[in-house]
Amino acid sequence: MKYTLLYIISFIIVLFACNSKQPINNENIQGTWTCFDYTISGEGINQTMETQSKQIALQTTYKFIHDTLIMKNDYFILPSTYSISANGKQMICNVIGYTNIQPRIFSIQDFTGDVLVLEEAQQGITTKTFLQRNKD
Repeated sequence: MKYTLLYIISFIIVLFACNSKQPINNENIQGTWTCFDYTISGEGINQTMETQSKQIALQTTYKFIHDTLIMKNDYFILPSTYSISANGKQMICNVIGYTNIQPRIFSIQDFTGDVLVLEEAQQGITTKTFLQRNKD
């Protein structure tokens, strides 16, 4: 009986330790991230648009510096300020220098410390961006 109880307690501790996710906040998201997968879906999205969007997304790097996110590829550099909700479920980005652009709101789908999955839904189009932390 004593060993059974000890086994059950050990099993519960291991189970919770393996299933716990690292919380996301400004401190543990710092650094450069690279897109390794991207999906886009919604009404009016055709194969050409999907292919071109994915091609651009895969070329984009995301650099988190303090409270600034710099998205950069061969076509644009887009600096934004960002904030992460207290419960780690949303990231809100405001483009720097433009007052007429609405904030981008990303739903944080997953964060493991080395992988970050962001989903954005806007005007019937949903994108999912899969990022991996660069080894600096």
